Amino acid sequence: MKYCKIRKNPKQLLSLTGFTDVEFEAFLPTFKKLFKFVSIILQVTI
Repeated sequence: MKYCKIRKNPKQLLSLTGFTDVEFEAFLPTFKKLFKFVSIILQVTI
């Protein structure tokens, strides 16, 4: 399952995330930053 495919289908995105495409796009930059941060932390601790 890839985001680039799911984002083209608003009903599927809403079903999977509970957010509309507009809402999800608003959260995306924050998710990206946190994902990068957590990835770095996990690499250091593993």
